[in-house]
Amino acid sequence: MTHRDPKFIEMKKAGKSHREIGEAYGVNFRTVDRWASEAIKRGLLSPMAGRTPTEPTIIARLKDLWLTGVHIDDVAKTLNKTRSAIRGLTVRYGIQREKPVTKPYFWTDEKIAEVRRMREAGMVDTAIGAAIGTTARSVLRARMTHKIDLGAPREPVKTWTPAEEATLRKLWFSGLSCHLIGQQMGGRTANQIASKGKRMKLPDKGVPAKRKVADRDYKSVSLASSARKGTTLGPRAKPGPKEDPHIIPDFARPWLTRAAGECTYPYGKRHNIHSCCKPVFGVSKWCEAHHALCTVERKVAA
Repeated sequence: MTHRDPKFIEMKKAGKSHREIGEAYGVNFRTVDRWASEAIKRGLLSPMAGRTPTEPTIIARLKDLWLTGVHIDDVAKTLNKTRSAIRGLTVRYGIQREKPVTKPYFWTDEKIAEVRRMREAGMVDTAIGAAIGTTARSVLRARMTHKIDLGAPREPVKTWTPAEEATLRKLWFSGLSCHLIGQQMGGRTANQIASKGKRMKLPDKGVPAKRKVADRDYKSVSLASSARKGTTLGPRAKPGPKEDPHIIPDFARPWLTRAAGECTYPYGKRHNIHSCCKPVFGVSKWCEAHHALCTVERKVAA
């Protein structure tokens, strides 16, 4: 074993550094650290072997501060040393105390009131801790101890009445999105609307069934397809005059009053949606003017 090698013991007692010993043996200095620890554990070396002894006055001052209960940061600052040096001296000279001392954070009434004020202002625990000089975990413990903003009780879940279910079914099949349906039903969220629609076994997003073409020959099917896509097949739709969709014209009616076969072009804003309600153009869902406005003409092979 290398830690028993007389040459290693002599070099260690002579005060050689671990890097020099490692170069002599062709190993890393961390390997020499392990050898030295093993030699000290087996009594082959003294912990002070090859070390410059610390002044007795510093050791006495360290012992007084350490046994008094001063925090290690304050001890290091007083003796002008690092934390690692202080820990090494306490281990080397056997200076121990009953239990480790941590810096206490004293929560006064003024600090508790300040935490309460910051929480009411909407600040999180991390920001509060940085403002008063402590950690977020400490702030959380203080809030739990003094019952500061631990969360208000949840509001009871809104139940669905039969009238609301009937309104939801009507709005669902009107073609509105879940978000707009929630706004029409008193501020419910889109997730609540979607979940209730699924429980009521309504079709996905209330998309109405596609209209069937009376004559199923190739010509009529191509004509219907081209009319949906705004192609050049079928009667040519004439574009209407430019208009502001946020302004509700006189001929428009509320969205819920729209019947089948009437234009679905929307007017107004979210809380007051109207529909064009003019007769649709062919198999399109818009009237002739809005069909030309909402579709793009494409060329279809004959």
